[in-house]
Amino acid sequence: MIVAGWLSDRFFRSRRTIVSFLFLLGLTASCLVMWKLGGTSLAVFGAALLLIGFTLYGPDALMTGAGAIEVGSRANATLAAGIINGMGQVGAVVQALAIGKLYDKLGGQLGPIFLLLVGSAVMATLLLGVVLIRNRLGKSAL
Repeated sequence: MIVAGWLSDRFFRSRRTIVSFLFLLGLTASCLVMWKLGGTSLAVFGAALLLIGFTLYGPDALMTGAGAIEVGSRANATLAAGIINGMGQVGAVVQALAIGKLYDKLGGQLGPIFLLLVGSAVMATLLLGVVLIRNRLGKSAL
């Protein structure tokens, strides 16, 4: 989280979208490593898990902290942060239920669950890519 904010302010002139996009690219790569190589050794699994956490929480902090103030104004920053965090918590609950049911349905196979993780990272990266394109075209100010 600290690294994402520092990179955003220091090298990208507070443009948080590009930093989030770069972190999501890293998240996608980390998920692919976890999916393909995570079962080869405990060290690879641990390194992939560490990178997933590092690259996941950077954009999360940027969206719920500085991003909430920029989108919701100073007066409504708390409301914006609450909505953003609330939606994240709903997603966490749904995710836990969906993955649990999928795991049971597949008889304990983890491959499809890791594929779901990779797919989610790819979708997040693509959707943030759309925001970046809209920024370049002047249709968004995030």
